[in-house]
Amino acid sequence: MDAEHPIDDHPSCHFTIRHEGEESHLWLSGLWGSPHVELEREVPDGAIVEFACPHCRETLEASILCPSCEAPLLALRLTGGGAASICSRRGCPEHLLDLEGTTDLKNHLDSLTASGRPPGKPTLVLCAGTAGQASGANDVLRVAKRYILENGLHDRIELRITGCQGFCEMDPFVVIEPGRNLYPKIGMDDVGRIIDAALEGNVVEDLLYREPGEEKLYENKEEIPFFRDQVRTILGRNEDLDPLRISDYFRQGGYSSLAAVIERNDPEWIVDEVVKAGLRGWPATTGTARGRPTWSATPMREIPALSWTAPSSRGTPTWS
Repeated sequence: MDAEHPIDDHPSCHFTIRHEGEESHLWLSGLWGSPHVELEREVPDGAIVEFACPHCRETLEASILCPSCEAPLLALRLTGGGAASICSRRGCPEHLLDLEGTTDLKNHLDSLTASGRPPGKPTLVLCAGTAGQASGANDVLRVAKRYILENGLHDRIELRITGCQGFCEMDPFVVIEPGRNLYPKIGMDDVGRIIDAALEGNVVEDLLYREPGEEKLYENKEEIPFFRDQVRTILGRNEDLDPLRISDYFRQGGYSSLAAVIERNDPEWIVDEVVKAGLRGWPATTGTARGRPTWSATPMREIPALSWTAPSSRGTPTWS
């Protein structure tokens, strides 16, 4: 991983690549599913390149072929277990995530959960739901990324993009952690001031939220009447989740049920759990009475292998 060459605000995956006798460098986003890439020298669409270690320059061998285009499929081992595979053909959308078996999946989830986020590290949380984007959140995001990169701040502040946080009339707005300062209706010229203040542990008072017609400043998001008077149950965690970062989902318990199912390896137990959950069918398609379970505990064959392979963002080139 190359911390000196971040992509998507995270260290990138750095490779040496070879094509038609020429050697150059390739940086891939370290975020699973992200299409962002940087090339030292342009490679034409459809070309197959050879991957090598950027340090020792040893060729990275590919043991299997891409199921879509039959080019070599490069497998990369993941910290915590499993492998991510990417196609060596420029523009091919094939890439796979393989968490091999119970141990690897559990280790992967446990390592991500334990790692968490650096405590106390300033984080700029940008609300970028539909209303936020319509109000200029994408412009704020672009300026924030540029400011962080141009000033070499990627190791000092985090940037997290979330779905709608509900306060649409104040979009675009950001929340600064750990202080929980909310800055509403910010403009592109405000971004640098907000980041600098966050790094110093200060607030930009003239940008803080005020209730309409009042002079009182609200330094903490939870003190704002809109948020203070509600209890968010279903969407309570969305501020902690960047939809493009699967690690955020892992840290919230994502795939823990899958890990439990693979660890148990008991088809009858799986069926019993679903029946206990009281899942209901739709009478128009099942022919059963409304409100009654539509299936029963049918004998199941043994699970053939403890592995999980899932395509991600199929149709989006992984390094185009």
